[in-house]
Amino acid sequence: MNRTEQLKKIYKKISILQNKSTFHISIISSIIAVLISSILLLYIYASAKQEIYSQIDSRINTETVKLQAYYEQPPKKMRATSIQETNTLSGMFSCVFKSNPKTDKLLREHSGIMLFNTMGEVCSEFSIGKKNKKESKIRIQISRIKNDSDILAVGYDDKKEKAILNNIKNASFIAIFICFLAGFYGSFYISRAITSIVSKISRTAVDFANGNFSARLNYTQKDIPEMEEIANNLNEMLTKINSLILQQKQVTNDIAHDLRSPLTRIHTRLEVAMLSKRSNKELEEVISDSIDDVQKLIETFNTLLAIANTETINQENFSNNEINDLISELGDIYQDLIEEGQKFELEICQEKCFAFIHTALLIQAIEAILDNAVKFNSENGTIRLQLAHNAMENKINITISDNGSGIPEAEFDKVTEKFVRLESSRTTKGNGLGLTLAKAIIKLHKGEIIMQDNNPGLKVIISLPSS
Repeated sequence: MNRTEQLKKIYKKISILQNKSTFHISIISSIIAVLISSILLLYIYASAKQEIYSQIDSRINTETVKLQAYYEQPPKKMRATSIQETNTLSGMFSCVFKSNPKTDKLLREHSGIMLFNTMGEVCSEFSIGKKNKKESKIRIQISRIKNDSDILAVGYDDKKEKAILNNIKNASFIAIFICFLAGFYGSFYISRAITSIVSKISRTAVDFANGNFSARLNYTQKDIPEMEEIANNLNEMLTKINSLILQQKQVTNDIAHDLRSPLTRIHTRLEVAMLSKRSNKELEEVISDSIDDVQKLIETFNTLLAIANTETINQENFSNNEINDLISELGDIYQDLIEEGQKFELEICQEKCFAFIHTALLIQAIEAILDNAVKFNSENGTIRLQLAHNAMENKINITISDNGSGIPEAEFDKVTEKFVRLESSRTTKGNGLGLTLAKAIIKLHKGEIIMQDNNPGLKVIISLPSS
């Protein structure tokens, strides 16, 4: 690729970005930064110049005072036409000339003020010496010698200081130019990076909205490092949305599957009752069975509403409570509910256990799991309710176990989903929402439900953070 093609490619990239607000903002920020840098560098230059010439003027003043004291001594008085270079190494020059109207005017106009001129011009103006056109301009101070009509002029060659100031000025211009280039490149790079991210997010969002639920945001090594974090977070969000969509479809199918049977039964009973003559007792049975099915439907929808409300509830009604007595009361209640031949054991740790809970919701979750334990326990099995404090992990564990048929380990995660019932329990009463409601409540408490094989039976552990 030749240089012309490279320039065209760069121009094309800039043309694409010039209409982007990020590029405009970056350019404006860069210009502001360059202006601030310029003002700062100019201030440094002006301060350095002021300090350097302040020192020069101080040296000239010192030299003037010294020469005045020297020339004011009568034995050492010099002729007015003399021009003396006092110290070549220090860069100091001096001359003495006779006072006249012109010198008096010059003295009045520049008394205490530094001149910027050449020594030859100052002295030759009063017919002393000859003008040297090659002579450079220097800092000069003129003053009258006491008790005499002579004028003293003292100058200092500031070419070294000028060189230093020129270096500072040149360095300032170079720094400003570098700042401008760096700002422009930074604006171009930042705008390009942001535009690339936004474009990728936009394309992924459009693909996802158009039904491509597998669309994910990709990043490469050319992208900025933050792109990886953005991509991971957005992809996680898209995965969760996709999961919710799939769950919604599954719930719709499950509702259709679980509600079709009771609705069909109600419809069949009522239709048969209308087509054939029935006794009052038979009609009462039809109505009673239909009411039972309708009640189950109402319970199902009430449970679904409870799950939805639980998943969106805030923690305003939560408080820090001791749960030892709560577990003890539940144990006493279920002790009386178990069937004949079954056993119920209650184990509560001696240590007081505190947790940040919504009491009514936590009771509802524990009851849902206890109901399952009672429902699926074997005839002579034991239901065990335990409360323990895990000080090492700062957790409170509520364990409910039974000796029923249990659940295969591969099904542990599935049984907490909506309307999920194992095939072996399809004929058992229930709607498959109990564990789903319990999971939603425990998740609201920032806890988790852990399932384990009880050999035989199932062990469910409700793990809550201790407060």
